[in-house]
Amino acid sequence: YHLVNESGQGCDFLNVPISRGWVSGRDFIGFYNSLRGSYQPARTGMYQFLTNGASKEAKNSLRLVLLDEANLSPMEHYLSDFLGMFDAEGRSRPIDTGNPVEESRFLNVPLNTRFIATINNDSTTEPLSPRLCDRVPIISMDLQELESTQVHTAFELDGVIPYDTLESFFGVQSAYENGYEDLPLKLARAIELFEDRNRELGQVTVISKRKRMAMQLYLTV
Repeated sequence: YHLVNESGQGCDFLNVPISRGWVSGRDFIGFYNSLRGSYQPARTGMYQFLTNGASKEAKNSLRLVLLDEANLSPMEHYLSDFLGMFDAEGRSRPIDTGNPVEESRFLNVPLNTRFIATINNDSTTEPLSPRLCDRVPIISMDLQELESTQVHTAFELDGVIPYDTLESFFGVQSAYENGYEDLPLKLARAIELFEDRNRELGQVTVISKRKRMAMQLYLTV
């Protein structure tokens, strides 16, 4: 019940090296080939990974997709089928494969599927657009390591945490059920300062509704 084996492979993990020049979902998932009369999956294995996720064995484990060097191509292009799912109201939205056979037309993305992307910021990569940054948490690794007086204790996990357990603590729905209808006063005040048009405070930073919702979910957890 571990994520990967010694060779780095596993049923619940997919490593996708992104290539330069991907322009649509057909490069990432695949497309319906009207000449052959069948769906033609991409070489990434993403289509098979999603279809295998519907099995009973795969439903209670977190399934991870690693997008390696994700911004070698514009992420909004090859991830266009998934962008709407990054919002809470679109999590259950199926992917239209274009297959004329109604039973095979829509591909459901299991709720326990998550994406992790590694990106670089240099002349060989594509910039991240505001519409993408607004929907995902971004961790920057270019900050200097700061000393801390806090002591953190580490612990080991024997295998992957069951998906139901993760969802109960960090899931969007559970956070809304227990969540904040309003931001705490200190955080609301901080947002006011970000958006205050005061020259002494520097450039205005507008906090979007999605980011406010992300703050609420974080505080709930």
